[in-house]
Amino acid sequence: MTTDDRNHTSKTRLWDDRENARKARTAITILTEAFDAVVDAGQITVHAQTSHVFQAMFGWWAWIMRSSKATVLLHDNGLDHEAEPIAGRSGNTPWCSNG
Repeated sequence: MTTDDRNHTSKTRLWDDRENARKARTAITILTEAFDAVVDAGQITVHAQTSHVFQAMFGWWAWIMRSSKATVLLHDNGLDHEAEPIAGRSGNTPWCSNG
């Protein structure tokens, strides 16, 4: 654990771990491909009593998946600095900062 000088809170330095970065990239690829398959299907059937939950969760899932795809795209093009704000909001900072 280290201390983040910006806010004096402890955090794990995962971004120094290339193996975790590889695992994160693999997870991002698997999850974004699953998201694309759902979207490409053109329709989703949900139970009426849970449709309100689905709508909220699908919007969140779409945001996470699109942010993850943007992070990968920027990273692959050498733009880690530009990817970090997106990755930080979607929880991908450790992967983005590593390479």
